[in-house]
Order: sequence, then structure tokens, then C-alpha cells
Amino acid sequence: MSVIESIHEDHGATFGERGDRRVVEHYGRPARTHRAVRNGVGLLEQAYGVIVVEGDDRVEYVDNVVSNRVPATDGQGCYALVLDPQGGIDVELYIYNAGERLLLFTQPETAVPLAEEWSEKVFIQDVEIRVATDDLSLI
Repeated sequence: MSVIESIHEDHGATFGERGDRRVVEHYGRPARTHRAVRNGVGLLEQAYGVIVVEGDDRVEYVDNVVSNRVPATDGQGCYALVLDPQGGIDVELYIYNAGERLLLFTQPETAVPLAEEWSEKVFIQDVEIRVATDDLSLI
């Protein structure tokens, strides 16, 4: 479901599915909407799965799992990969440091399995991992 679905519905949106997320396809006149966005302004809600990682050890924990250095500075982000033991790509994601939490944006269908897998591997670290796909969105 779209985080701002009711606003889209108020404007006559037609919805479709992208990776188990309900997203806007158009507002009744796709060609007119396309022209308006190209020549003026538009708002697009991306279909990403969102994982929130909180706790004092959040940066270190995620940094030990992904291929790129997790930014320690609030307001910074990076692109990173979760690799399998042979170096193949398991998951692509964007990591954003939002101060007291990290926001991870990934394919919608991978958010739940990734959060569950990482949660199972937390032992003594001060880390809380949860899926926030229905609460947050990337616009």
C-alpha cells in the first residue's frame, strides 16, 4: 500500500502492483500526466521496502554486513550490496544515516526476509531491526 494512498485516491489515481506494493500508475490520462511531469513538476512515490536499524551499534552492525562503508554522519547515505559467500549479489540497497537510526531502502520483496535474517543474527549488539515499509516512503 502507498503511504499517501488516500491523497492519490482523492485525485483519481489508478493503482498497480510493483514488488508487492500498491503504487500509482496514472490519473486517468497517462499521456497528459506524463507531459505535466516533464514540463512542470510531479511527485513520484518510489516502491521501496524500508528497514529501520536503531541502537548504539547500528552503524557498526550494518557496516559489517554490507559491501560499502556505512556513513557515520547524520544526513549522509550510500549505495551498498549484501553479498553471498561467493561474492554474488544477494541484495542491493541504499543506506541513509538519519541520526539515531539508519534507513535502508531495498526491493520491496526483500525487506521482510532481510530484516528477519539480520534480527536472528543480533547477539550482544545494541541493535533493533524492523520493517517500516508501510510507515515510511521514498518520494
